[in-house]
Amino acid sequence: AFSPFRKRNSRNGVCLIVVTSLYHRTFKEIQNDLLFYWNEIDNQQQMQNNHNNYNNSTLPWNSNILLLSGLPTHTLRRLYKTVDAFVLPTRGEGWGRPYMEAMSMSLPIIATNWSGPTAFVTNENGYLLPIHDTLIDAKLDAFPGHLWANPVEEKLVKIMVHLVNNPNEGAEKGQKGRKDVVDLWSHEVVGKDLMKHFNRIAASSSFSLVAAEEEKGQKNKNNAIDPVLSNFDNNMKGKSEL
Repeated sequence: AFSPFRKRNSRNGVCLIVVTSLYHRTFKEIQNDLLFYWNEIDNQQQMQNNHNNYNNSTLPWNSNILLLSGLPTHTLRRLYKTVDAFVLPTRGEGWGRPYMEAMSMSLPIIATNWSGPTAFVTNENGYLLPIHDTLIDAKLDAFPGHLWANPVEEKLVKIMVHLVNNPNEGAEKGQKGRKDVVDLWSHEVVGKDLMKHFNRIAASSSFSLVAAEEEKGQKNKNNAIDPVLSNFDNNMKGKSEL
């Protein structure tokens, strides 16, 4: 969103911290990917060969960009306390735990308006990034035919610039996000909600369990439970005889 070659003054200077996971890629591969896309966007040089051959010396890390990977939890927590905003233009999430982590630290967030994050991110507690109308092929070998979102890049740039120029608004959204996480998604709140569902399930099944016990008797009830334990006992006996 912010070209390293654009002039900035000290008041409007921006530092972009890119945090990546090493789950699928090595640190070197991630660096090479970032450099490839950076040069492609800024048109600073012609692409030569493939993007696995760039030298670290040409990386634009002196342009207010910091790349971090594989951070432990305590370091990540310190990073959240250091920055002013959290941006994740994801193509799809089952839930989106990093969003909720950042919200719990009172950070304004920019989240893709798609999939898991829409369950807890709103325009009141964050900034929702629009997506294009048509989903695109994820091109994942493990999930052939899987489709995911295509965030609107121009909107991402506008939101990021808006957030930089309106820090007080961002701070208010961050406070609202923190409150929503505590009030709606804390361990205590979710735990109580789970207990309600467990009790509801137990209550709905209690009649059939009691009826089965009265009809078949205690022996049949035990027989319905014991096969797994009996198999386990038999296996253990067999091993002890070896």
